[in-house]
Amino acid sequence: MSCSVMQDAFAVLLPSIETIEPTSAIRNFFQNGGRSLLLGVTREEYVSTVMSEQRRQSERVADFTKLHAQLTGLAGGDILIAVDHELGGTNRLHSLVPEFPDKEELRSSSPEQIERVSFQMAIAAKNLGVNCLLSPTLDIVTGPTPWLDGRTWSSNKDLVGALSAAYIRGVQAAGVVAVAKHFPGHHQIARDPAIHEDARITDARSMFEAGFEPFRKAISAGVGMVMVGPAFLDAFDEQRPACVSPAVYDMLREDFGFDGVTVSDDLDSATLLKTRSIGRCAVDALNAGGQLLIIHGDELLEHLASTITEAVMSGELAREKLAAAADAVRALSLQYGAYHQ
Repeated sequence: MSCSVMQDAFAVLLPSIETIEPTSAIRNFFQNGGRSLLLGVTREEYVSTVMSEQRRQSERVADFTKLHAQLTGLAGGDILIAVDHELGGTNRLHSLVPEFPDKEELRSSSPEQIERVSFQMAIAAKNLGVNCLLSPTLDIVTGPTPWLDGRTWSSNKDLVGALSAAYIRGVQAAGVVAVAKHFPGHHQIARDPAIHEDARITDARSMFEAGFEPFRKAISAGVGMVMVGPAFLDAFDEQRPACVSPAVYDMLREDFGFDGVTVSDDLDSATLLKTRSIGRCAVDALNAGGQLLIIHGDELLEHLASTITEAVMSGELAREKLAAAADAVRALSLQYGAYHQ
């Protein structure tokens, strides 16, 4: 079925909301071409990596299944409902799914154990209607990195690579797509790109080399999606943050051989917004090679879809590039969208 430019523009947006109650803007989004939703967390939960007691007590299986049914009906087909559910980090689904080993246990676990527990967790997630996990976090942290505090569990690249590949195999065997992040890896970054305009790594490419290995293993394991980070990485592009940099996406496609869906980290990160509007961020990310764009909240969905559409009409963004990105997202939603209670 042929889709309009506006429908394609909605399809490449991944809005993040903090509750599991769809707003009118989210309902409109799915009625007009949207295909995915990120069930996010509060800033406090993000920093602590622990879900609030209020959330843990109030969210029930029925709430998630109801949300899935509502949004699937509005979209008229399969969709992606995503959460952060990380090895050794944020567990958005808290007690609703089987728990991972803690960080100490992780480091002594075998790939077979991680694949098994990841499969069991993903089956439970799928039965909630959640079919996309923004995990594993593959950044090999070797220095100060407040952005990733609490979200990584080892600086051993071989261990992170092996267990993350097992995680990917486990969750995707259960019909849930995994998202490897944050390409090309952030070994140290003094400032959080979400809140600081000048979050930048000035190190040479050689300093990133150790962090490449987990991404190679994730791609070899068949990971369905890779998320590109929002910071300036001078070794690859001094002028643009990674998730709006053609050089970074080209490296992911050509050097690493990734052929799945690319995800741009938060468009409203302070580092991205330093020199461009959020609409410009969206168009730049798509032109660079991003296919699914994370945006916090639902207030700007109409504006972003209109901005993307205008960029196509003006020739600034190729119609074929937008259509290819939207088709890739829709294909992934069909591949992983089937829901079985």
